[in-house]
Amino acid sequence: MNNLDQAIRKIQSGDIASAQQLLEVHLKSSPSDFNALQLLGLVKVRQGELQAAQALMQKSLAIHGKQPHVMNNLASCERQLGNSPSALSLFRQAIALKPDYLDPYLGFINATMEADDLPAADAMLHQALQRWPSEARLLQYKARLAQEHEQYTDAIAIYRSLVLRNPSSASYRHNLAIALRLSGKSRDALAIYQQLMNEGTSSFQLFHNAANAHADCAENGEAIELYQAAIKLNPTYVPAHKNLNDLLWETGNREEFLASYRAAMQQHPSDTALHFSYVDALICVSLFDEALAHLNQLGRSHPHFNEEAEYLSLSGRALSGRGDLQGAADIQQPLARQQSATPQQLTAYARSLIEAERGAEAAEILEPLVSRYPDDQMALAYLGTCWRLNGNKKYDRLNNYGEMVREFMLEPPAGYASIEAFCSELESYLLTLHGGEHEPIDQTLVNGSQTRGNLFNDSNLLIRHVQGQANRSISQYVEETAPLLESAIGFRGAREWQFSGSWSVVLREQGYHASHIHPMGWVSAVLYVSLPDLDACGSQQGWLKLGQPNLSGPITERLPPRRHVKPQRGKLVIFPSYMWHGTEPFDAQARRITIAFDARRTR
Repeated sequence: MNNLDQAIRKIQSGDIASAQQLLEVHLKSSPSDFNALQLLGLVKVRQGELQAAQALMQKSLAIHGKQPHVMNNLASCERQLGNSPSALSLFRQAIALKPDYLDPYLGFINATMEADDLPAADAMLHQALQRWPSEARLLQYKARLAQEHEQYTDAIAIYRSLVLRNPSSASYRHNLAIALRLSGKSRDALAIYQQLMNEGTSSFQLFHNAANAHADCAENGEAIELYQAAIKLNPTYVPAHKNLNDLLWETGNREEFLASYRAAMQQHPSDTALHFSYVDALICVSLFDEALAHLNQLGRSHPHFNEEAEYLSLSGRALSGRGDLQGAADIQQPLARQQSATPQQLTAYARSLIEAERGAEAAEILEPLVSRYPDDQMALAYLGTCWRLNGNKKYDRLNNYGEMVREFMLEPPAGYASIEAFCSELESYLLTLHGGEHEPIDQTLVNGSQTRGNLFNDSNLLIRHVQGQANRSISQYVEETAPLLESAIGFRGAREWQFSGSWSVVLREQGYHASHIHPMGWVSAVLYVSLPDLDACGSQQGWLKLGQPNLSGPITERLPPRRHVKPQRGKLVIFPSYMWHGTEPFDAQARRITIAFDARRTR
């Protein structure tokens, strides 16, 4: 048996060090052996030496280009190195050379889904399913893509078929439960999660997803315990930390709030994501000095953190919150030159420039962003603010408060004497869904609470009626405002939309919504379910205000609201999602209860 055959056997048995020695000896005598080169590349991947692996596989392909398996392995290596375009090209080349080779199809679909390029993933999945219609891995991707398109019934059906094929598969049942929860069937999801736990399945993903379902059902104690169990198994899993601490905040548990982050950071002091998520939470609850102190400490102990886009963005947000508006803008300046900066980070930098009264610089950041990402509602909102400040007539076309803000009245369903009677019963049901005592950590509510999950996934008949009327009202709104919307944001056609989120909000005395926009929608709406006596409150208390951006500093004096709308029980107000809106505080003990939702164009 020669060195090459022995090396292959060592790789198969997991003896990577011996395989490396054998391959290196072989390559000394046969340096152009393309097979040995690519095998050594695989060894380097196993050892975590990705750049060395990349060079070896590239050398192998340069000697002999028609190796689809090497192209596939190199593509996977390129993905890990962050070279997504190169990886996708290599996957395609491997498929072209060997159309009956499944692995590059799977790699391409996974890569495009991670990049949120769903059309490319859909197209490749369709091509693969024509060749392998019963392949379980492809069917799982089909279900995942159905979930991404919010086609939950299709996803559930696929997962059920996979479970029937292999009832003992914990993975299939777990994925089925995820799809059920996303469709609003959190109780059904919990039944599966509990069954898996009873069988002895123990994973941080299972505990985290079960906690999410409990939180949906306002079972906060159970959710908190399971989030903590997930973190115990995987202390660096940021989503569990975030969801746990969001829930601790909403339930008023200040004693344990953020403790999970601190314990995990002690165990894993170099984990960037943990530190940044912790600082984000501090900023969300206005602990700006503590956030800056932590960032400064990070910069001293881990100097490479200072150069990361998220470090710069968080520093800017914390400085802005503390009132240092010029410092906030200055510290984020390198973001404009960093290719790794996300649209969200660049938009936050532009906001700081506006607050520092440097609107022209902000527009230079925002205009290319909006051109490249026309669906980015936040970038569009801040660009509109720049236009308003410099007197650009584009602002009035983008924010036509007279014609783009429309009011509708709900009709009571059969069996209700009036819309007031319907809203009273709807109010009672909505209150059962509000499990938190305080506003969500990352929302613009003050002195209120918000439901979790997608309210329109609720099967309750009261919610179904609201959704049905909302559907008709949005369709009417889009059709009637189509010329305006097309001119401003390219929303074409009344049929090209779907609901993208829905929730209920309860505001208590002195409660209000700070000005905000809805980044996940194109068109947004609010339905008034219950209101205090606003006439007795006087002076537009509790009214909806539009056109005032959420900014800090003297610039706010130049940007007052452009329109107010008086709430009325059963009234539905619809407007573009990028339009700044909030509520005026009210001085009354009665609750102000609303349902809000977004719609976005279909892909």
